[in-house]
Amino acid sequence: HFLRGYYYFKLWDYFGGVPIYDKPMNVDEAYKPRATNGEVYAFIVNDMTEAYALLEGSYSGSDAGRATKWAALAMRGKAHLWAKEYEKAAADFRELMEKSDRVLLDDYHTLFRVAGNNNSEVIFDVQYVAEKGYGIATDRNYGNAMGATSGSQRTRPTPELVNAYEMADGTPFDFSNFTNADGDPFNPDNPADWNDEASVRALFANRDPRLQQAIVVPWSTFVGRGGAEYLYRFPVVTTDPTSYVPVWTNGSYAWRKFVETGSVYTLQDNMPQNFPLIRLADVILMYAEAQNEALGAPDQSVYDAVNAVRNRAGMPDLPTGLSKGQMQERIRHERMVELCGEGQRYSDIRRWGIAKDVVDGVWMTEFTGVQIRQRGFPDHYYLWPIPQSEKDVNPNLDQNPGWE
Repeated sequence: HFLRGYYYFKLWDYFGGVPIYDKPMNVDEAYKPRATNGEVYAFIVNDMTEAYALLEGSYSGSDAGRATKWAALAMRGKAHLWAKEYEKAAADFRELMEKSDRVLLDDYHTLFRVAGNNNSEVIFDVQYVAEKGYGIATDRNYGNAMGATSGSQRTRPTPELVNAYEMADGTPFDFSNFTNADGDPFNPDNPADWNDEASVRALFANRDPRLQQAIVVPWSTFVGRGGAEYLYRFPVVTTDPTSYVPVWTNGSYAWRKFVETGSVYTLQDNMPQNFPLIRLADVILMYAEAQNEALGAPDQSVYDAVNAVRNRAGMPDLPTGLSKGQMQERIRHERMVELCGEGQRYSDIRRWGIAKDVVDGVWMTEFTGVQIRQRGFPDHYYLWPIPQSEKDVNPNLDQNPGWE
């Protein structure tokens, strides 16, 4: 029940309504039309309710990593949240927070290293081992060129993410509060302003501790192959390749999150690092979101939830007296920085209906400021197209609007 419900949730998230198959079918029965959104939602809730009743609260030994009743409860709450059934979602998340054995890990960075596998915060993850075909390729996809397996940095933190991290005192980061080498306001769009080491270092000092626990920023260090410490000199554009040691030479920022240091693991694409699909901080923030949406104004439990995640990271409490809308923005911001790189943001901005605002009109540029191409997010991008290969197999599948 759990795995079926989990995969139906992913299909529902990306495609909307899909055919429901709850038992083996013969050929004549297989060509079902798409169920409605409401029918798929109800099916997921039913599967997770069944799983909750059947599964144990924890497993150990060779069974570690199996889905638990708490994973089922988290997914049921998540389905309620996606369906905007906020009171039901809050109730499920509250039960998990009060009754499960899951607690926030003290050290944020350890969550995303091999040393943090099977930690107290993880509710459900994908388990990996350092054997060919059974590991995860975070070393290549997240890792930088100076890592033990020469990562390709296929995914990189965006400037939008880096700029979202607050100052250590909880105030927003703003380039206008910083100066360049000439004492003028720092202009992030002027490549010359990035040439002064002291000015650049100041941008990343006294920020939310999660910034440098998740991201390698200019002029910070990274322990790479052979246990050597590499300094990320900046900018990376230079005619003398011996004048700097790059962490990666194709972007301003690199991931520290999910990247192992040193050369303990050298089998490329096969890191023994578990990847979290559900963890307690995610559930706590989803509870805060659901409870805030269910009420006319945030109650103390909403503040307590968000502050628990912030305080674990070393950040101060939210200011009091926030309106429902202001708290909504704070929760969305917290999810962006807390869960970065974990595959949550794309679904979040789509379910909130803000993907067009976030993505539309964003220019892809070179460091020199030359605009290469513009990204767009038309309305029909909120749902993926039904693959033609699936329509070829089942002619009763209607295509999502805008993808015909």
